[in-house]
Amino acid sequence: MLEEKSGSSGLVDLATYSHVIRLWVKDVRDRSNQQPSLEVSQISSDSEEEEDCVSTTTPRPQLSFAGDQSFETSGGNSSTHSAHESVDVLASLEDMRLENRRLLEKERQLEANLDQSEEQLRALQTENSSLLSQLQSMQQELLKVEVVEREKSSVAQSLREEEGRCQLLQESAEKMRLELNEARREVGGLRQSLKEGEEEREKELQETAGLHERLADREVTLGEDRQRREQLVEQLAELTAAQNSLRSKVAELEEGNAVLRRENEELHSAALSPGPSYSTPYRPSATPSLHEEISRRGNLSDRALQSPLVGVDHRHSNKKECGRLEDSYDNSDPSLSYSHSNLSLEDLEHIARSSSNKFHSKTEMIVRLLSELMPSSSPPSSSQLTSLSSDSITEVSKNSRQGGGNMRQLVTCVKRLYRDKKQLKAQVEELQVRLQELSERDEADAAVQTQATPPRAETTPPLTAVATPMTDNTVQRHRPLASCSRFVGGVVRGVVWALYLSLLLLLLCTILVWLHQHLTPCCRGNGPLTPGGMVWALLEPHVTVSHHGHI
Repeated sequence: MLEEKSGSSGLVDLATYSHVIRLWVKDVRDRSNQQPSLEVSQISSDSEEEEDCVSTTTPRPQLSFAGDQSFETSGGNSSTHSAHESVDVLASLEDMRLENRRLLEKERQLEANLDQSEEQLRALQTENSSLLSQLQSMQQELLKVEVVEREKSSVAQSLREEEGRCQLLQESAEKMRLELNEARREVGGLRQSLKEGEEEREKELQETAGLHERLADREVTLGEDRQRREQLVEQLAELTAAQNSLRSKVAELEEGNAVLRRENEELHSAALSPGPSYSTPYRPSATPSLHEEISRRGNLSDRALQSPLVGVDHRHSNKKECGRLEDSYDNSDPSLSYSHSNLSLEDLEHIARSSSNKFHSKTEMIVRLLSELMPSSSPPSSSQLTSLSSDSITEVSKNSRQGGGNMRQLVTCVKRLYRDKKQLKAQVEELQVRLQELSERDEADAAVQTQATPPRAETTPPLTAVATPMTDNTVQRHRPLASCSRFVGGVVRGVVWALYLSLLLLLLCTILVWLHQHLTPCCRGNGPLTPGGMVWALLEPHVTVSHHGHI
């Protein structure tokens, strides 16, 4: 287009040239916008290189401006200016043609490279897809491998556990074998012991047959026990008779006390009546009262009394003590049958002492009898009973029968002694009341005597000498009465305490004998005593033979 406008001369004005260049640049820009980004970058780089080359090879249109300036400075010589300008334009045109050719070649190369790059891109995409598929397959394989490893580890763990279980089962099997062997040995030992037990049972059956024969002897001994019980009843009757005698003695002592009281009253009346030889009256205020004297000496006598259990000995036999007890009741003291009319104060004291000594001796005999009734040792077991001889078994059965009879007799004795103790206690209370009344009467009489007798002056010494013995005699009469009453009170209190202690001792011994008699069959027949056996023995006291034949 530039050549068409230049015509034949080859000259182009500046406006045409600039217009053509603008169109060319616009065309290049339009084409560059239509190509992809890679081609644009290459074209821009190539165009920059071409521009650099053009700028280096050919001068810019600044020459034309320089030509214009030179034209203006030269004074308007347009021919030279246009010649130079045309030369420059032609040179630049040639350069631009060359550049255009190079650009076209580069464009072809770029298109070829673009086609190659597209083909390579397709190949790379196919390779990438294949690699992705391979990667996915590899990942799946890795997951499978991990799963397999886990299964392998779990299988190995279960295998180890199974091996441990197998080992434990083997150990338990060995233990079971050992236990089986031990059980077989124990079975053999039990069979042997069973045979021995059967032999022992046969022996025990034979022994029980002998014991059944001895039971007949027991019936005979029961008759003897009944006879002994009757004897003990007679002895108790004698004891009650002796107690009644003691009561009669107490009554006689009361009568003696009344006699002494009457004598005392007579002495008081004699002292109150005036006489030729009595110049000085009796003054009882100088002496202590009868009540005080009785209480003081009664305390002393209580302290001097001994316990009824002192000197108890448990070494004598039952028959000897029973004989002594009977002899003591049969051979009573002849001094007990007395008449209060011919007894003095010393005789009364002697009788009271002898009665208290006899009571103590009788209580000692009763305690010895009870001690012999007590079991000396624990009852034998079943094995010891089988090892006993026939004579020892007979003796044990006889002793048990005797203990049962003695227990019943002791129960009756305890009841009677308890009744007698109540009666004695009532009598003692009555005696104390009477003694207190007597002391109060004596004190009242003494007070009346002091108030009724007026005071007299002591003028004649002989009368005083005669009256002084009178006063001493009266005091001496009062003192024996007080001592007798104190002694009687002490003896009665001692008897009451002795009866009370003997009653407690009899109750304790009765309980022990009863337990021994009722629990001994259970211990002998069934081995050691247990709570169940004790209850059975208490509920069934008459059962003496068990189901196995043991007594």
